[in-house]
Amino acid sequence: MREISTGLFRFVTLSLLVFALAAGLRAEEPRSKVRLTQVATIDSLLSGCYDGWITLEEFLSYGDFGLGTVDRIDGELTILDGVPYQSLFDGTTVVAVRDLKLPFASVVPFAPTGAVVMNIDSPAAEEEITERIDALFPNRNRPLAIRIEGDFTDLRTRSEVGQDKPYRPLAETMKDAERRFELGALSGTVVGFRTPSLMKGLNIPGYHYHFIDSSKQIGGHLLQFSVTSGKGMILPIDEFLLILPELPGELDFQRDRSEELNAVEKSR
Repeated sequence: MREISTGLFRFVTLSLLVFALAAGLRAEEPRSKVRLTQVATIDSLLSGCYDGWITLEEFLSYGDFGLGTVDRIDGELTILDGVPYQSLFDGTTVVAVRDLKLPFASVVPFAPTGAVVMNIDSPAAEEEITERIDALFPNRNRPLAIRIEGDFTDLRTRSEVGQDKPYRPLAETMKDAERRFELGALSGTVVGFRTPSLMKGLNIPGYHYHFIDSSKQIGGHLLQFSVTSGKGMILPIDEFLLILPELPGELDFQRDRSEELNAVEKSR
């Protein structure tokens, strides 16, 4: 643990939460260990901790591929090839400014040479894509970073209106802050993670996807998609680094917020 000069947060390293390599990975070259770096926890966000406290500039030093949200939950964050995109409540997507602060986000250094390639030669719904990834990595205790490039249909995304204090818990906030978009067919990139249940409370168990179109002007949290054709690259994650803010002492993190998370993330 070390103190940061701003005094706003501290590092808590959970890199001892190391996951053994799955046997028989079909990578083109031997790969280095991949570390997922995360700021705060999904339970802190669910509790209404929307104030950003680490800048994008600092966060991008940990990786070039990821997702999350931004200060005051003013939209969805997607990081692709080192560029951070902020998808706003009006349906537009812009390159996020580097001094923007984050309350919750995850990032990895995505090295394609270490990824397992999954070609998508015929149309496939999201559920079929998930099944194929699970077949490649049947150990569900293994976190994965997932990048899918191609042509998509049935795209549905969402974003949120930025909030003002006093903040409400996320499940309450999303009832009137959420904005949904029917995008139809677009080319672009899906940015996502598969998170194991052992990380419950820290991140979102299961699959979590964001989208950015090829023009880099449309994106957001993915609610639904199908792939017409494309290529998936799945990168196994070995280590986990959690960076914690100084959260209010009165917050109760003993509460199980699974139902709230399902209401927020799984609604279609």
